Amino acid sequence: MATIRGTKSGIGYRGIPHSQKFEEHKVSSLANKVAYMTSDGLVDQVGGKRRRMYGKKRFRELLINIKDLPMKEQKDRMVQALIEFQGDEIRRDDVSVIGFKV
Repeated sequence: MATIRGTKSGIGYRGIPHSQKFEEHKVSSLANKVAYMTSDGLVDQVGGKRRRMYGKKRFRELLINIKDLPMKEQKDRMVQALIEFQGDEIRRDDVSVIGFKV
């Protein structure tokens, strides 16, 4: 699984100019592959028994475990994993994940 790091900059907040620049990443071939994009809301969510962040490692492991499932089932598994992890903790940020198969 390859990771492409995005531009560390907020979007949609007051004071952020519409002319803000973002890095452009070109991917050679996605044929027969699955791609995911996420905001920091999921990986930064606090929860679990130790009240730690969900984290990139846990998210990566989840993706590896569900990558061969139909996209609808992947979504359902992601939502369930987040709900179980979050428990009674408050949601700190929006959670956005986009996944697609090519």
